[in-house]
Amino acid sequence: MKGTTSHERLNPEELLMSQEKMQSAIAILKQASGNKEKACRMLFEAVDHEQLKTEFHELMQRSNEEAKAKWNFDFVTETPLEGQYDWEKVEDKTLNCNSQESEKENQCQDVAAEMCNINQSHKASQNCESSDSGKRKQKLITDFYPVKRRCSPKPSPRD
Repeated sequence: MKGTTSHERLNPEELLMSQEKMQSAIAILKQASGNKEKACRMLFEAVDHEQLKTEFHELMQRSNEEAKAKWNFDFVTETPLEGQYDWEKVEDKTLNCNSQESEKENQCQDVAAEMCNINQSHKASQNCESSDSGKRKQKLITDFYPVKRRCSPKPSPRD
């Protein structure tokens, strides 16, 4: 007759499950006891940076090829290609003149420069200094709200 023990033997899967249950129970007890140690769980698998880099480069290359075919322009080398569109170089000066804001800024700078050249008063020099900074005052969000008419607290005369 073989000797028997009071507990049965566990197979490896059951042993692993019981160890996991034991670890989670210990973690719960530590948290309940006021231990400041926090449970750290890995929600996602580890990042493979090399794979991520290669996928990014493949996606960028595909995107560049699609853009090249669509616009007949090589955006990597910044050269136009033969195709549907005729590309021509545009000078920076013509780009700045197209916007109304830049025209207004140029006019203000011209006026400010004239005021500085005249140098008649202290106020003119202050205007020059403020316009040379090139910074615009940020508008308030309420500036963009529509103006609403307020109702008067008095009853209408028709009543």
